[in-house]
Amino acid sequence: INHVLPAILFAAAFIGLWNLGRVVSRVIWPPSGRETYLEAVALLKKDAFVEDNDASRQEGESGERTALSANRSEALELLRTAITKDPELEEAYVTLATELLYGPGGYVGGSSGKQSSIDIESALVVLEGAKKRFPKNKEVELLLTEAKAMSKFGVGGAEGANAKMRRMAGMGMFANNNLSGGARV
Repeated sequence: INHVLPAILFAAAFIGLWNLGRVVSRVIWPPSGRETYLEAVALLKKDAFVEDNDASRQEGESGERTALSANRSEALELLRTAITKDPELEEAYVTLATELLYGPGGYVGGSSGKQSSIDIESALVVLEGAKKRFPKNKEVELLLTEAKAMSKFGVGGAEGANAKMRRMAGMGMFANNNLSGGARV
């Protein structure tokens, strides 16, 4: 019993020094752009896992939603940092833009049903920078086209606008058919 307390204190001191060493090593040797990108992707995967598990239950507790949005915010910041550290990291541009356009805070995963115009504009800025840096990247080109369509037509892009037009045209044809049929004598 006399050795239990010193053992606990030794273990606590060891864990504290271990964590301090990890923090100091990150300050002395900061992670590269690629390492920062991989850390952000790991956070986003963790978010996706939590969100998938949360979707199977009821709407979830507010504490889980707060943790989810905090992880997403941290991941977005890490992606921006990765782009700053290594501007030639194509994957970081694509991941950041995709997360801004389709992430949990946006239309696909959001509960509000509306995409944030701030996220769309941020995605446009990221994608335009990526297009200048990587003009032959097809994924950047496709995302840029979709982001422009979302900005112009709203969520659903041009396809959403085409669906609206088809519905309106169908209603117009229905009205015209009924009116012309009733107008004949």
